[in-house]
Amino acid sequence: RIENCTRLIDGTRLEAVRRPLAYLHRGTAYIETWQYDKAISDLTVAIAALTKENKRTSELAQAYEARAVAYDGEGLYDKAIDDYSKAISLGRKTIVSYNNRAWDLHKKGQDAKALIDANKAVAMEPDNAAVIETRGEIYEKLGRRDAAIADFRKALRFDPTMKSAEDGLKRLGVAP
Repeated sequence: RIENCTRLIDGTRLEAVRRPLAYLHRGTAYIETWQYDKAISDLTVAIAALTKENKRTSELAQAYEARAVAYDGEGLYDKAIDDYSKAISLGRKTIVSYNNRAWDLHKKGQDAKALIDANKAVAMEPDNAAVIETRGEIYEKLGRRDAAIADFRKALRFDPTMKSAEDGLKRLGVAP
C-alpha cells in the first residue's frame, strides 16, 4: 500500500482532488508499520490539503484520528489529545478516538475528563475488554476501588489473557 500510494503521489496522473487521499492512505499504512514519523508527515499534508478544500469533512476527521494514533506512537500525548478532539468535533465519534483520548488524558493525570471518554467508549462496545480495562485503570486512579475491580474482572471475562486487568486486580489486592 505504501508503494502504491507513493507511485500515485509521485506520479503526474493523479487528480489534485485525490492527492490528499493518497497521503491519508499512505499515512495510515505507515502507522501499521510503526513508522510514526512518516505517518505524521503524510497525515499533516493530508490535513492541510483537506482543510483547504473545506468540503471533505469525513476524510479530514479520519486524517486527524490517524495522526493522533501516530502521535500516540511517538509519545506526543498533548498533540494526540488535540487531534482526537478535532476528529470527534468533525463527527468521527469512534471507539478509537474516545478510548485513546481517555487513555492519553489518564496518562496526563486528567482522570475526571478521561472517565467521560472511557464511559463513551464502553457504551459503544460494552463487550470490548480493552475499553473496559481502560476505564478500570481510570477508576483505580480516581480511588473508585469497587468500580475498578468490577471493570478489571469484566475485562478478564471477555479476555482471560489480559495481563493489565490481572495486574490491576493484584494492585488492588484481590483475586481475579
